[in-house]
Amino acid sequence: MVKTFADFEFDHRRRSLKARGQSVRLSGQALDLLCLLLERPGDLITRNEIERALWPDTNVIPDHSLDVVVSRLRMVLGDKGPSPRYIETVPRRGYRFIEPVIGRPEARPGTAPRHWRRRLVTYAIVAILAAIAAIIFARTRYDKFVPAKRSQASPLAVLEQPVLARAASQTDAAWRDPSPHQVRWVTVDSSIRLEVLDWQGSGPPLVLLGCYLSAHSYDEFAPQLANQFHVYGVTRRGIGRSDKPATGYAVQRSVDDLLEVLDSLNAQKSLLVGTSCAGQVLTMFASHHSDRLSGLVYLDGATDPTTPPFDPPLPDPGTLPRPLRPVPQADRSSFSAFTKRPNLNVTFPEAEWRQQFAENPDGSVGQSLMDPVIRKAITVDARVKPNYAGIRVPVLAIYQAQPPFEQVAADYDIRNEQERAALRQQYTAVRVMYTRWQQDLLAAIPTARIVELPGANLYMFQSNTADVLREIRAFTAGLAR
Repeated sequence: MVKTFADFEFDHRRRSLKARGQSVRLSGQALDLLCLLLERPGDLITRNEIERALWPDTNVIPDHSLDVVVSRLRMVLGDKGPSPRYIETVPRRGYRFIEPVIGRPEARPGTAPRHWRRRLVTYAIVAILAAIAAIIFARTRYDKFVPAKRSQASPLAVLEQPVLARAASQTDAAWRDPSPHQVRWVTVDSSIRLEVLDWQGSGPPLVLLGCYLSAHSYDEFAPQLANQFHVYGVTRRGIGRSDKPATGYAVQRSVDDLLEVLDSLNAQKSLLVGTSCAGQVLTMFASHHSDRLSGLVYLDGATDPTTPPFDPPLPDPGTLPRPLRPVPQADRSSFSAFTKRPNLNVTFPEAEWRQQFAENPDGSVGQSLMDPVIRKAITVDARVKPNYAGIRVPVLAIYQAQPPFEQVAADYDIRNEQERAALRQQYTAVRVMYTRWQQDLLAAIPTARIVELPGANLYMFQSNTADVLREIRAFTAGLAR
């Protein structure tokens, strides 16, 4: 679907924006926000709804992040001044796209007259046959003078080789995944292929799951467990190189997919490890199939996505102080530069970034490959309240935790007591929410082991690798083999 508004044209499938026929550079969360607004022009979309869509895998939204994204999108659209033309701010509630939007089907190829299409097909067939004949003739003449052992490739296979060589030169020849895994493909739900990474190793199976990241996010972490476990990573449907059907993103379907994967791997008594919203899959799987598991490890995943709004509430973002160290601008000149950005709390292996973004012809990082509709289906539409009471295996829940307040405050430019009070209000609201989640878990599973890692990132297997490895090993030391 192509949507037009004023002088702009937005292609939803290609996630590209044009103004008067010229491409407009827009990417990241500003692009995600535009997609969301254009899905419901004229409707009020609340701040909470936008934040959940743009940051679905975290429970603590970085300060001023939404305001920055909105400002960036307004700047691209030229939407300035007190009377906006495109994006209306509804104070303390959210945003509304107010410019009329017209949708039309995407123009598709193949509209040429039929007789021309028949001619083109005929010409193409003749050209292919001529090329095959020329290759066979040249090969026959060459073999008379230079006999050599050759594979018995067909003429058509020979024709394909230059194309394959070019593709390899742009991907595998230019960069290879250094992580020591094998790639497997497992078919689930009769026709959906999922990518499964196998780091091998000795010991019982350990299976790594992600929220809306692929199994490659564990490329650096997983090998460090291979001396104790046979380590696998599963990329769920809709993510990375796994198939991307239009449906099948409910938690129950994800559980069924995982069960089929474990059956294919003949994995019995597996230890499941999941980050963020993968925790929903862990909980439901254990509730239905505890006999297939030895235990669960939640990495900031034993949460309740149906939790009501913060109580006490979060402060108005406009009252918060600004951080002393803003998030560094991404260097998109290459995937290597994008991966090695300085001053980030956490980053991912290059292989994961290559799952998330396209590569431009010049080697720079291109547009996101994540379909926003699928991302929303996984992270928003599939929310269910956890049923911990059905779990019959040992549980380890590791949470990110805030350092002491004064340590947090030291990272902000606090100019007055009002800003300090707002920051403390946010700090308290987050602490209360995590406490509620942990109490819910312990109420259902009193034996659950809870560990807090002060200062850890949501992706603690990257930010606090040694801590997470230590806790997993200590936890599994007591599991029955």
